[in-house]
Amino acid sequence: MSTLLATSGPQVGRRFTMGETVRIGRAPDNEICLPDSHVSRYHAQFERRGGTYIVADFGSKNGIVVNGEQKTEHRLKRGDKIQVGKTTLVYDAPQELKTARFTNTLVYFDPELDDTMRVFDRPSGGDPSTGDATALIIKLAQVFELPSAAELPDVLQNILNHLLDLFGATAGSILLRGRDDEVVPLTARTEGEEMHLNREAMRIVMSEGQAVLTASFFAGEEEEKPERMPRKAMIVPLFEKEHIFGAIHLERPEGSDYSLKDISFMQALSRLVSGSIRQAIRIDQLGQQREASGAKMLGNSVLMKAVVAQTNRVAMTDSTVLIQGETGTGKELVARALHEESLRASGPFIAINCAAIPDGLIESELFGYERGAFTGADSMKRGKAEMADSGTLFLDEIGEMKPEIQPKLLRFLEERIFYRVGGVRPIETDVRIIAATNRNLEVEVEEERFRKDLLYRLNVVTILTPPLSSCREDIRTIVDHAAPELSARLGKPFLGVDDRAWIALENYSWPGNVRELLQSLERALILSDDGNLLPEHFQILAGYEEDENTTGTMAVLSETVDESVGDPRESQPRTLADAEKRAIMRALAFSRGNKNQAAEVLGIHRNTLRKKIETYEIEN
Repeated sequence: MSTLLATSGPQVGRRFTMGETVRIGRAPDNEICLPDSHVSRYHAQFERRGGTYIVADFGSKNGIVVNGEQKTEHRLKRGDKIQVGKTTLVYDAPQELKTARFTNTLVYFDPELDDTMRVFDRPSGGDPSTGDATALIIKLAQVFELPSAAELPDVLQNILNHLLDLFGATAGSILLRGRDDEVVPLTARTEGEEMHLNREAMRIVMSEGQAVLTASFFAGEEEEKPERMPRKAMIVPLFEKEHIFGAIHLERPEGSDYSLKDISFMQALSRLVSGSIRQAIRIDQLGQQREASGAKMLGNSVLMKAVVAQTNRVAMTDSTVLIQGETGTGKELVARALHEESLRASGPFIAINCAAIPDGLIESELFGYERGAFTGADSMKRGKAEMADSGTLFLDEIGEMKPEIQPKLLRFLEERIFYRVGGVRPIETDVRIIAATNRNLEVEVEEERFRKDLLYRLNVVTILTPPLSSCREDIRTIVDHAAPELSARLGKPFLGVDDRAWIALENYSWPGNVRELLQSLERALILSDDGNLLPEHFQILAGYEEDENTTGTMAVLSETVDESVGDPRESQPRTLADAEKRAIMRALAFSRGNKNQAAEVLGIHRNTLRKKIETYEIEN
């Protein structure tokens, strides 16, 4: 935000924030009121034009003085001193600083307008004179010779290096047009560790699609060595059809200028380079996204309709969403739906499972790391937060995140700024955050396993996914939708589900929810020979109440098909202990002795299964 600081006069010490226009004068309705007889009632006005401000005199009696000279109109630069009556105002325009995403080069966007800047219209066609055609063809072939397996940072750096060589430039960058016309440096090469770009020049290129020639000094150079000549920079837009999605900036060494032939050639070349850069970005985004399973949010129950309606309402916002529900209730499906129905649908959907990554690696997986950050870090690696730029970052199982990493995640949620492991420069990313958990985070906060302030930042909007036992009428819909796709993938026929099997499916408690239903359906298709799915093919668990020694829902595998489906009382064991023992034996038989698989089928932890095998003296 640009400001004016009063260093003398009746308002000395005050700093005024500048909007689109700021009027100054003696009258009380001015934005800056100066009770001074040397000031007219309406003395002058500051007006934003592009990225800078113009101060213009209103025909006042004593006029305005800028840096010791009488002016009627003046384009302000940072540090300018404006004298109005007895008041001196110092103009300050903040210098925007960003870090090139793939090279860590500091990029300053200077607010002052370059008076020598020249703007060129979009090319109307025609081939510029480019000298030796054979040499040019070889150079262009090098520019577009992109290894199919190369990472996006390498592809962009390769293109930039060849363009620098082609035009005899010593510094340059490739920049992306972000949301709300934000300029995002992707990669850069310079003689030092930083470079400067004119903010107004970038605005013209990114918003109007015109090429610009401009000149700039590094901060302090002009005052320290006045004999030095400014560096000449050429900035051209990158197009996808008529949409401007970025820019290329090439900077020649001190004293070396660009010709009209250079700018014309670069404008034509940028159309070709645009396709390569855009394609490389798309390939990178597709490579980072997980393959969509084709699954959808299905169901006609009241609860599922409410989830779908809430998802549709929230999708078009950028608000952070917390999805809560039992394991297997489709929390990731809701997250994907939020992304696909949002304005970020063309961007990446990047998911990270906070429970599946070892404690020591979660930070580097989320934020990436710099080369040499730790043993084995042979090259820079981008984290999930950076990969999700312009899209959605899905934090699955957020309740499993260790307390040590939670403060860093909190800062990222608040500022959308992070540091790679081993990095010292901040990196910005524009992402929407969606988190999911099957834990009760309020309880986790009470037991000091989860930060309260992090919960507040995540819990802007909450979507609850209902258990399948509350939406039994959706079971047929899910099976009818999933069975044809599963049968095609397995190479097994599917002709339908037997009526008795439907009764078993709809009477089962489904502790594993939709995930367990789909696993049971896949198992039934595998076991069926003719495509008619019978109760014994599903081998589901018939529900029993959970006791104090059971983690998860203990149950009994259904009997092979007989009339017991119609009258389940005839097949029930006498005691709960008998039911548990029988369930464990059948699960072990089904899994061929694999305790991990048997525990998953039973919906309990492997350690719990081991203890119960010992208690009931079950031989594997």
